[in-house]
Amino acid sequence: MEEIEKRQTTRIPVPVYIEAFTESFPVGILKNASQDGLFIQSTEPKEIGTRMDLSLRLPGSENKIKLSAEVVWVVYPPSFPEPGHEIQPGKPVTDNPGMGLRILSASPEDIVSLEGFLKGADFSESNTAG
Repeated sequence: MEEIEKRQTTRIPVPVYIEAFTESFPVGILKNASQDGLFIQSTEPKEIGTRMDLSLRLPGSENKIKLSAEVVWVVYPPSFPEPGHEIQPGKPVTDNPGMGLRILSASPEDIVSLEGFLKGADFSESNTAG
């Protein structure tokens, strides 16, 4: 079955480690982004509808960008079966838990920084080593 793309802007994988923070607490790692939203990988995703003020530092920049976002979908981490229950065969042990966020607001300067990063970053394999 073919999945229908609902996004209006292109999502770009972010092959670099970028932590997203609320105040001074890390909430996860930015895995991909578009001009409208972000996917933050997290073993403790927030509930749908949760609003967060995030800050993150893009590669090559000393400044943090700040934005307000809302959780619009969640992939919860897999849970281990209760004692006495069987593991389901064929179910992957590793999932990609996290949360999809819709960007609600950011300063014009931060939007320009994010858009510039998404348009100008070199996403080649040679740039992914840390």
